[in-house]
Amino acid sequence: FEGLEKRFRAEKVPTTMGASGPLIEEMHVFFPNDGCWLSGTVDCAWSNGYVSVTVLDNGVSTSMKVDGKQCFLSALSERGHFCLQPDGVGNYAPLHDPSCELPFVLARPGSGALLRGLQVMATLPDGREVTGVVVSLRNDGQVVVDCEEAPGAVVASGYLVPLEQYQIQQGQQGGGGGFLDGMLQGMLLGDMVEAVGGGDDLL
Repeated sequence: FEGLEKRFRAEKVPTTMGASGPLIEEMHVFFPNDGCWLSGTVDCAWSNGYVSVTVLDNGVSTSMKVDGKQCFLSALSERGHFCLQPDGVGNYAPLHDPSCELPFVLARPGSGALLRGLQVMATLPDGREVTGVVVSLRNDGQVVVDCEEAPGAVVASGYLVPLEQYQIQQGQQGGGGGFLDGMLQGMLLGDMVEAVGGGDDLL
């Protein structure tokens, strides 16, 4: 109860410590949430070590309260932009070619941000679903992914989902069907409902 009481009695403070440095208002940060990495802006810091963060996803702003120790600054001047190590731990590294690369891009709605080093499930143009690791994010919306079946594959960002989030979703669905299969089934069901004029007619 003492921890909860401390959290609810928290007051605003100028700064609190994050995973890679002090967090202050308007700083851009990344933090893990439900199998993906969210991108947000710090609104304020609290005396209990939490920060209020505004996350923008698919044009919708959401305010979240996050433990500051989970928030990584988007860049460090002496080390480069935020990325992930092979074990999933946050790290920093400069871009290989800043003229054509981005430090991150937003994934499909609800899947957070795509970052270098992030393990993903990719749907290739031929329909195959393969696992891989993001190598670079191009400024034309394409993502270079290192897959065992297709090294150096170039995939549009909308066909990538964080692997951990994919595995969580598969577990909830009982492992049946792929990510693309589920999306297509939802689209077909929507068309059927529209065709008969309402969902009740399908029952």
